[in-house]
This record gives sequence, C-alpha cells and structure tokens, in this order.
Amino acid sequence: MGQKSTDTNKLYHGFLKEISEGPASVSRFFEAVGSVAYYYHIYGIEAEYIGDFRLPERQRNLMLYQREEGMPAGEPASYTFHLDQKKTLVIYIYPLGQPFTDDEKEQLEIYATDAMFYLARLRLDDKESKHANLSQTTGLPNASGYLHEISELMKKGISLKNYCAFYFNLKGFGDINKTYGREKGDDILWQYASFLGDFIGNDEVLGHLGG
Repeated sequence: MGQKSTDTNKLYHGFLKEISEGPASVSRFFEAVGSVAYYYHIYGIEAEYIGDFRLPERQRNLMLYQREEGMPAGEPASYTFHLDQKKTLVIYIYPLGQPFTDDEKEQLEIYATDAMFYLARLRLDDKESKHANLSQTTGLPNASGYLHEISELMKKGISLKNYCAFYFNLKGFGDINKTYGREKGDDILWQYASFLGDFIGNDEVLGHLGG
C-alpha cells in the first residue's frame, strides 16, 4: 500500500508538471492524461459540457482519452464540477478490465479536478486567440475571420470556382430586441447560427459579417 501511494504521488506530480509547464496545449494534455490512464487501468476519459457554454451540440462531449483495445468494465466514475450557476462540467472515467475500487475513485478525483481546471484554461486561451476573428454574438467568424477561413481552404487546394455564396439578411430583427430585450435577441441569433452550422460541410464556411 505504501509503494502504491508513493507511485501515485510521483505520477500525480508528473501529471501536474506535464500540464503546467509552457502554454496550454491539447496534445500536451492528452499525453499527460494517457500516462494516468495507463497506470489506473482506465479505458476512456470523457468530458461533458452542460449548460450555457455556447458550444455546438457536437462539441459538448469531448473524448480526452480512449484505449485502442479492450472494452469498459461497467459504469464510469463521474465527477461533477459546477463552474457557475449556468455551467457544469462532468468528467467521466471508464474502467478497463475491472471496476474501480473506492480508493481508486478517490485518487482519480484529484486528476478529474486538475483536468477540469486545464480544460477551462484551454477554453480561455482558445477564446482569447479567436476573439479578434469571431462574432461575440453568434460565435461565427466575423468579416476578417470569414476571409481567413476562406484563405485556409484555398491553402488546402480547395477551388472556389464551382462555389456559390449566400447572404442572409434577417430584416426586422431589431423588433425582437425591442420587444424581448437584447440578451434574448442575442440568444436567438446564437441558436440560429448553431442551426445553420449543422448544414455546413467541411469545405464550406459560415460567417456572421455584421448586424
């Protein structure tokens, strides 16, 4: 038991070192999570965003780690973190081979907590880096962001010769803001943008150019 505790402490400090040194990085985080997963017979680790995160539905579940072999052994250990009144992050850790013991669940809560803080940091860094090119109302590329996305497609060799552009103008939308308030109007625009995003292919771009 003493050796197990010592190994756990070493692994934990190694995990902290991996995710705390240098800029926040998804690949760095995945590598650190993978080392913990291997030690604790973990099959998979999943994060679920619940509440007012303003994320597309397909991005609300993030698989942080999954082994290529084996199957999960029973229900996952889940750890819930209420970030504020409207945002909750749940970390699910799936066992491999056999269910987790109570001691293992208690130890894994430490890693789940660190994962929560790191995911929050990644989202903050990502939000800051994209702030200049995104509409804060819809989360879609603004005019400069739209041109950037188009140029990135062209760099990949995608031709624009056979493409069409569609421009949507929501006339009279100001009446909604006047009737229900700006916050409700922004929420409707966000839902509208998310709805349109479900129809966009990998070689297409959706933007919010103004208004």
